Order: sequence, then C-alpha cells, then structure tokens
Amino acid sequence: MADADAKRARSTTPQQTQFAIGEIVAGNYQIVGHVGKGGMGVVYRARDLKLERLVALKFLPDEVNASEKDKQRFIQEARLAAALDHPNIGAIYGIESTEDGRVFIVMAFYDGQSLASRIYFGAPMTLPEILDTAKQITRGLAAAHSHSIIHRDIKPSNVMYTSSGLVKIVDFGLARVTEQTATLTNGAVGTVGYMAPEQSLNGVADERSDIWALGVLMAEMLTGRNPFQRDTVSATVLAVLNAPPASLGDTPLELQRIVYRALSKDRLKRYQSCSELLKDLEKVTITLDAAAEPTQTRLSKSLKLPADLRRSREEASKSALNLHWTQSRWRTWIKIGGFAAVLIAAGAIAWFGRGWLQHRTGNVPVAPATLPSPAVLALLPFTSAAQDPHLNALGQGLVESVGSKLSLLAENRPFEVLPVRNLREKNVTTLADARRQFGANLGLSVNLERIGDLVRVRYAIHIAQGGAIVGGSSITVPAADEFAVEDNVVEGTVSALRLKLRPEEMSALKLHGTASPEAYNFYIQARGYLVDYTKTENLENAIVMIREALKIDPNFGAARASLGESFWRKYALTKDERLTRQASDECDSAIKLGNAGAAGHICLGLVYGGTGRYGESVAEYRIATELEPANESAGIGLATILERQGKLDEAEAAYQGVIDIHPQSYFAQNAKGAFYYRRSDYENAVRMFQKVTEVAPENYAGYVNLGGTYNELGRFLEALEPLKKSIALNPTYAGYTDLGTSYLGLHKLTEAAEAYQHAVKLNPKQYVTWGNLASAQRYAGEKRQASASYAKAIELASEELKVNPHDSDVLSDLAVYYASVGDKEHAEEYLRKAFQYGHGEKELLATAAQIYNDLGDTGVALEWMSKAIEAGYSARKFQDLVAFQNLIDNPRYQQIVGKAQHPH
Repeated sequence: MADADAKRARSTTPQQTQFAIGEIVAGNYQIVGHVGKGGMGVVYRARDLKLERLVALKFLPDEVNASEKDKQRFIQEARLAAALDHPNIGAIYGIESTEDGRVFIVMAFYDGQSLASRIYFGAPMTLPEILDTAKQITRGLAAAHSHSIIHRDIKPSNVMYTSSGLVKIVDFGLARVTEQTATLTNGAVGTVGYMAPEQSLNGVADERSDIWALGVLMAEMLTGRNPFQRDTVSATVLAVLNAPPASLGDTPLELQRIVYRALSKDRLKRYQSCSELLKDLEKVTITLDAAAEPTQTRLSKSLKLPADLRRSREEASKSALNLHWTQSRWRTWIKIGGFAAVLIAAGAIAWFGRGWLQHRTGNVPVAPATLPSPAVLALLPFTSAAQDPHLNALGQGLVESVGSKLSLLAENRPFEVLPVRNLREKNVTTLADARRQFGANLGLSVNLERIGDLVRVRYAIHIAQGGAIVGGSSITVPAADEFAVEDNVVEGTVSALRLKLRPEEMSALKLHGTASPEAYNFYIQARGYLVDYTKTENLENAIVMIREALKIDPNFGAARASLGESFWRKYALTKDERLTRQASDECDSAIKLGNAGAAGHICLGLVYGGTGRYGESVAEYRIATELEPANESAGIGLATILERQGKLDEAEAAYQGVIDIHPQSYFAQNAKGAFYYRRSDYENAVRMFQKVTEVAPENYAGYVNLGGTYNELGRFLEALEPLKKSIALNPTYAGYTDLGTSYLGLHKLTEAAEAYQHAVKLNPKQYVTWGNLASAQRYAGEKRQASASYAKAIELASEELKVNPHDSDVLSDLAVYYASVGDKEHAEEYLRKAFQYGHGEKELLATAAQIYNDLGDTGVALEWMSKAIEAGYSARKFQDLVAFQNLIDNPRYQQIVGKAQHPH
C-alpha cells in the first residue's frame, strides 16, 4: 500500500506521552506537536493562547514518577535557569502545573536547526562559522557560570540556531533533576562522549566540566565526529578517561591548541573559566582573519573531506546493487530505481586471434595450500597510485570483466565470485575487509603500471586466512592489447583455483566479442566507468568510450548492450525521458547483431521492466538465464519482473534459485528478503535481512532493510539501532528516510522532520522522500510547508508515471497525496487506476481507507477498512497510524478493529 503519511508511522503516542495534539494544558497551552523525549524530560510544542506565541513545554518523563522532593528540585533548578537573561541562553517564561499536579516549564520555542543537525545533516562547517558558534556558546556558558549555574549536559542537540543565526543553549541546569533517566555511568549524569572525566568517574561537575563538553563540540564541528566516540558506552567512557582525542587534521595550530587545552583530562590544566577561553577564541579569530586567504584555503582542504565522504556515500547509496529501498511507508512494491539492481554482463560470444607482442616476466611464487571450499573469491577493486583516469578506468573495467567471466563458472561448483560493485560500494580495498564484510576466503588483486606504450600487469590470488599466495603472474604487453591482459588473468586464476573446465567453458572464457583489441580497450574502459554508475560524469565518460569502440567495430554487440545500459543508468539519475528510447534502441541493436550473448537480453529486460512492459521483460530475462544460468543479475531480474506480474510463487522460486547457485551472495539473500517484505511477510524478511548482516556485517544495506522491516512490525525502538548503524556506515537517503519513519512512529516529530529533510537533500528527485517530509510536516501542524512538499511529491511522481503508467505503487501514492491536499477527483482517479494494475489487494484496500478518511468520508473509509482487514491487513496498523487517529472514538471503528483482534 502506498501511503504518503509515512506508512510505518504509528498513530498512538508512546506511553510516556500524555497529551494529544489539540489538547489544552493548564487552561492556556494548546498542544500542537510532540518535540521529543530524553533524559531531560518530555517536550511538547504548544501555542500560548493568551500571548499568541509558540512555546515549548517541558515535563519530567513519566517513568521518573517524581517524588515531591524531585518536583521541588525541578522547580528550584528551573527558577535558577529562568533568572538567566542572555541572548545565547534559551529563555524560560514560567513554571506551571497541570490540574493533576504535574509541573512543567514554559520555554521559548526556537523553530530553527540544532547544532547536531548542522554537523551531521548539513555541509561541513566553515572556520568562521565554527568560531562564531563556539564564541556564542562560550558567552552563554560564561553568563550561566557567573550565576553559579552549571549546564552539565552540553551536547549538539542542546544547542540551537534561531532563524536569524543566533545560537541558543537550552536545558540549562536541568540535568541534576532527572538523574534517574539520564545516561548513568558510575552515578554520573550527562551524555556519554560529552561528559568530562571527573563527571564520568564520580558525577562531579563544575564550570570546567562544561568547558570540556564545549571542547568536544568544537572538535566535532571541525571534523564531523565526536573525538571519543566508540562502538559501546563502556568503550566511549574508557576513551574519555584514557585515550587522547582524535586528530583534528590540518586545523590551524592556534585553534588546535585551544581545543586540546579544553579537552585536558586534568581539569587543573583545562581552561579555568569561560572568560579565559573566550579571550583565546577572540585572539585566534583576529589572527586567522589577518591571514584569511591562506588560512581559509588550508582549512577548506581539511574540512572538505567529510563532505566528500558524505557525497561519495550518497552516490553509493543510489546503487540498487544493494536492493535497499526508501522504506518510508506500507509499500507493496519497493522502488529499485527502474530495476537498476540488474547488472549488464561484460561477456560476449565471438573470438578472433591476435598477434601482439607479449613479455611474461614470470609467475608469482606459489605457496602450497589447501584451497577453501566453497571458494568465495573477492575481486578487489582496482587501485593505482598513478593519476591517470584512463588507466584507472582500464583497470576497473578489467577487474569487472574478469569477474563477469569467472562468475559464469559458479554453476554446479562450490565457487562464488563477489561482484566488484559490491566491494567498491563499501570502499573495500583489502582482502581482510572483504573477508569481514562479505565472507570472502580468497582474493584476486590486480595492478597495472604504464611504461611508455606498454602496460605491466601484476596479479595474485591470496587465501584470506594467513595470506598465502596460491597463484599469480606478471605480464608486460602493449597498452592496447587488452585481450592479452584479460586472458592471462582469467587463465591464471582458473589454474590457481584448480577448476576443471569443460571444453565449451574454456572457449567461452576467451570470447571478447570483437576482433579489434583497440575497440575492446575502449569497451573495457567504459565498463570501468560503469562500475560506479551513480555519477553522471562516469556515465558520460562511459558513453564516450563506447562510441569510440563502436567507431572501430560497429558490430561489437557487447558494446551496444553497454551503451544501452549507460543510457538507462543516466535516465535513472536525470529522469530525461529521451534516454529511455535511446537505451531501448541500443539494447535491441545489440541483440540483432547476434553476438552480444546474455548482455543484450539483460539490457533489454532492464529497460522493458523499467517501462512497464513486463511480459517482454520476462521473456528477455529467461533467454539471458538460459544463455548464462549462473548470471546472478539475470536471475534477480527475472525474479523481480515475475513478482511485478503477480506471479509470486514463480518469483519466490526464482529468488531461491539464485541463492542456490550463489549461497554466499548477500545480494541474492537481500533480494529475497525484499521479496518477503513486499509480500508483508515481515518475519521472513527479518530472517533474510539478518542473514544479510551476517554475510556482510559491515555493509550498510542489510541494516537499512532490517531497520525498515522492524518499522513495519511496529518495533520502532529496535529499528533505531540498525538504522543508525547503517547511517554510520553509509549515510543514505534510504537510511535517513527509515530513521525518520522510526522517529515518527515514536512521535519524535522534530527528529523525524530532520531525518526526512536530510533524505530530501540526498535524493531530491525521489518523490517518496518528499511525501515523507510532507507527512512529518503535516502531523507537526506545519500546513504551509506540508502543502509545498506534497506539491513537489505530486510533481515528481507524475513525471515517473510517464515512464511506466501501469506502476500501481506510483498510482496509489498519487491518490494518497491528492487526498491529503483535499483533491477528491484526482485521488479517486488514481486510486481506481491503482486497483486496475495492482496486485497487493489488501494494501490497496487499506490505501482506499486512508484516502477516504483524509477526504472526510468516514463511512466509506470504514467500509474499505473492514474489507482490508478481511483480506488479511493488520488491524493493529490501523490503530497505530496517525492517519486514523480521528476515528478512535468512532463506535464502528472500534467494532471493526476490536472484532479483528478478538475474533472469538
């Protein structure tokens, strides 16, 4: 079911939340949203009805069950904090209580960005921005310390930017009150990673403890990471107590000295007051301003790295090789970017002789060793110290082509080849990493070195455990003789692995598809660029290289297929509809040439599947799997399209068939997990995604999918850990979208909106992401912003529908979006079309219930709800979703969900 209102969101607020949206508290404050909950209390956004302003209301968490003593301390701390009148301190307006005696603080509400969001969701901070932020925080702390008030919990989420850029420190002096719910370490109160050593050891905190936390913030702003953060709480505490802070890179030395002094583990060596710290910050500002040009240049280099890492990870996240998805709602179908998961095989089926000079410099000494079985071979991504883009592309293409050929040998053998793209996505460059992340027990490394018009090739096959070399060689050939290079590496690897090949297999390994080594050289470089097809620049380079190959040999079928793939990949990034026709024409031409092998059929299957011609797509993938039964991409492509046709049993068998041939492939395991997810078989999906994380424990995609599936089961707290781990490994729009859904399910609207906003930044052309953001804004009461986001979602979804007008997911999404903005005519039109082309009946029935509920037609909505539950849809979801909260007191609604939950 497509649901713009963040389909995994739950309607009921967690137990600790006591007030519903619209409820009036203490006779004057109307609740308009739930901001969040932490150790410091539960916070709501509310409207002050007397003064007509937005405020924040902070209560003690319910689980504290505060005694009268706790309440008095809470009031005393709030009064002290309220006495602070400083532009860098969040204002406290008053202390009030509810009719049942619950005390709360009325604070200013700042509709801006937290420092946490700025550090982790935004671009790297500039040096002037860092210094300005640090000085404003220091001024606020100095004012508080002058009143003998210690914050005790300085961290990025407790620092806010107003819309005008002013920095506000919030939650002053409140940490001591809620020690039962704060993070505790040996009785210390605060947040691990920001607590000074003396706080961690015995809970003692004074001005210098706040200065330590500010030092951590400065380091975090400079590098994008907490200098003491480790994988566990205990490890982080040990790092705070014993380890030096992480390097600040090439941050100006003057500023490094300030940060490291603030982070002195001996508080006597630390800054003794904020005034002292502020003086040094002012001095370094003046010094750096005086040398603005060179300093700015030097710092920009050090600060650009986190941005580059984030961008590279964002680009990698778009690779559907991982089959992760947006997982933002109750989706029957998971978008895979136009079936971008399918790879084009590099092999072809024609062989011609060659007569180029070869010089073999000798075989690599081989250590006698027992080969592991089954053998899982990692073709380590090509790396080169030379700054030669053509040589790099040639090396990457060589490795990818060798991998494609070797993978054809996997059928009926205890042998698996890990796709190059999988390893490249994770920046795996060593066999140790490949073993840990993908379970590889063998590794093939290739090195190229250009020597004038020659290329020296060195390759070696290693056993992961112990590092023994079991094969390899070195060969020097003319740079244009890619045939010699590839054949030598393939033959040497087969020999080292002691694979006994049938005659037809030996012949197939020597096929290149063209008689021209020069054309093949251009083709291999193009394949190298296509290894990472998430960059438009790479796709454009690939197109140029393939066209050069085709100028030399217009009948090079594999090159035609790769050109078709390149056009399709470019369409997936740019959404330029003309590229779909170019892709189809080139794929079709490749097949007509008769020498493209499976590659042409996979290419056409990819395009047909992405444009809704499912029957034709299945036919092409079946031919591809007959030509190359071990071709993983062809098998996954076939299973995917069968599923789209609604042939679920056949699809499940096809997914399992791929796993049977490739039991160590996380790609295949992940694909079957996605299949179960789409069938709402979430328990089996969890089982498969857990296997993915076991096969590839440091690959982000499995954690994204596992967390998203937990969301579907309503296990939002369980979802947070894998989703945060996925983002730590690779911050993708899918990970942030799912994280936003988890927060929305926990009714942490601020965190949800921040996560969705970051998802939109990472993938602004994904309509689902805009729909999610609209949902968060809608439930937060931000109607104007929600309306704009829905409009963007409708615009992008309508464009996508032009490519595949039969996509029931897009149709049902559009129906929900139109209903959300009150457009009944379009909502019903798209819902009708979704039923016409869709196969997930119970999901569509539930979608219809939401649509008519949003349109205010309660009776019709309840009829659809009843039908959905009868078809197998979970009544619990209706109870949990925010979209149906207006029906909670409706007797008919209560009867429907009650009967479903208690049928006897």
